[in-house]
Amino acid sequence: MNAWMGWTLGLAAAFIVGACPFAVWLTRAMGRDPRWFGDGNPGAANAFRAAGFWLGAAVLVLDVAKGFVPGYFAIRHISTNWLLAALAAALPVYGHRFSPFLRGRGGIGLASWIGAVAGFLGPLAAGLLGCAFACGLAIRRLDRARTVALGAAVLLMGITVLPEVLWPVWRVHSLWSARLLWLLTAPLVWWGYRVRNVRREEV
Repeated sequence: MNAWMGWTLGLAAAFIVGACPFAVWLTRAMGRDPRWFGDGNPGAANAFRAAGFWLGAAVLVLDVAKGFVPGYFAIRHISTNWLLAALAAALPVYGHRFSPFLRGRGGIGLASWIGAVAGFLGPLAAGLLGCAFACGLAIRRLDRARTVALGAAVLLMGITVLPEVLWPVWRVHSLWSARLLWLLTAPLVWWGYRVRNVRREEV
């Protein structure tokens, strides 16, 4: 198998893995649907509401994992093509957002985004992102869209000012891939929350 064929299969697999709607599949096994609860988003938050703590926790772990695994494998092969590696790390978020299993109406992709950052940029980068989210949530005036924007800004600052936190990318001297992953994913997740806020205001 040549390199291009391997990347093609890898990109397709990354999208399909991200598209797996674990929140819907697992809650339906209990006769419920996360889209009936909260804001109707088929993600981990509504899985907690629909089926309780343990199933919600399982969904959360799976949603993070489906971002982490492709991101981890992408960073392992970044030396062959840094652009395709960044794309492979980003595709699970797009799969979650535009899941063909849900006719293109997937979740926002926050958990998968955190997983992709952890797998591709390293645990310290994911921790930096998580801390920014926590600070944003602690500020009551910030809604989810602004909290995501804060996290994205802090992560970009880390990529630019403190590249050492991105140890796997720094090791192979390919910070462009880190910036590309940010560009492909951060606006998408932010826009998902922004659209949800607009819909709430209209209602």
